[in-house]
Amino acid sequence: SSQQHLSTTVLSANESDANTDPVAHQKALNALLIQQVQKSLGGRVKLIWTGAAPLSLTVLQFLRHASGAHVIEGYGQTECSGLSTCQLLRDPSVGHIGVPAHCNMIKLVDVPDMQYFAKDNVGEICIKGPNVFKGYYRDEEKAREVIDRGGWLHTGDIDWPTSNY
Repeated sequence: SSQQHLSTTVLSANESDANTDPVAHQKALNALLIQQVQKSLGGRVKLIWTGAAPLSLTVLQFLRHASGAHVIEGYGQTECSGLSTCQLLRDPSVGHIGVPAHCNMIKLVDVPDMQYFAKDNVGEICIKGPNVFKGYYRDEEKAREVIDRGGWLHTGDIDWPTSNY
């Protein structure tokens, strides 16, 4: 298996290169590890898109370094056809949900029970656009709970803008 091959290669490299420059040795091992990760992904991956939940910083950084691909996080939900925001392609920063998709408008609204106020740049994310659903099948009451009169989908998710965008 790839894992056994990698382990064997690393062990033999450690034995044969014990007296060499440790920095150069580590760089060579890192390159070998990256090759194995890329090979296990098929060797041709250029873009990894993630969603559903934010990746941990550790996982995101590992994927970005070891895969050799751009890794982009997106945000959305079923009620708005999946994607509502995403990071820009070459944005190396982390900890944010990116910019609105071209078809969406995004706003924050107050959540007084939680002491979140849009004027303070924190609140519930609301989404409006042609990709937002019209309602739940045979459940108009539930749809009215999440879509306001202005057509904004109230996601129930809390966020705050970052200074990046």
